[in-house]
Amino acid sequence: MERASLVHYRGLRKHLVINFRSLWYGVIGVVLALAGAANAQNNPVFVLNSLDGNVSVIDPVSWVEKERIPTGKEPHHLYLTPDEKSVIVANALSDSLTFIDPRTAKIQRTVTGILDPYQLRFSPDMKWFVTAANRLNHIDIYRWDGQTPTLAKRHCHRQNAQSFVDRPQERHDLVHHARQRRVGGH
Repeated sequence: MERASLVHYRGLRKHLVINFRSLWYGVIGVVLALAGAANAQNNPVFVLNSLDGNVSVIDPVSWVEKERIPTGKEPHHLYLTPDEKSVIVANALSDSLTFIDPRTAKIQRTVTGILDPYQLRFSPDMKWFVTAANRLNHIDIYRWDGQTPTLAKRHCHRQNAQSFVDRPQERHDLVHHARQRRVGGH
C-alpha cells in the first residue's frame, strides 16, 4: 500500500472505530432508557384535581383513571422526595401535606399544621424541608427527621414567595442563613 493510502486507511479505520463506539454507546443508552421506561410503566401517574380536592391515579399503560385519592382543599403541587419513597401533595387551603406511595398510590400519612403549603423542596440530604406559600407570602424552613417537619424559621416575603423556588441562589442563601443562625434555638 502506498503511504498516502495507508494513512487514509488508518484514519478511516480510526473514524469507523470511533463511530462504531458512539453507535454502540447510543444503542446501550436506548436499551437502558427502554428498560427504565418499562419499570416506570408499572408506577402510576398522578394528576392533581385542585377544585375537587383529590388526586387522580392513572394507569400508565391504558391511560385510564384507576381511582381518586382525597387529599385536602386545593392540592397544588406534587413533589417526589429525594429518596423517592413518597410523593408529597401540597394542600394549600387545608394547611396540610399528603404523603402517597409512588408505587402503590396508597396514602402513607397526612401532616397537618403546614401553613399554606404551595411549592415544596427538600435539601439534598433531606435534613431541611422548605415550603413557599402562595396566598400568605412566606417561606417556611423546617427541620426534617424523616417523619415530622419542625418549623425552624418563617421568612415573610413582600413579593410572591412561591417564585423563590425557581431561583436556586436565593434558596441556597435562605437555607444557609437559617443554618448559620441556628434558627429555632438549636
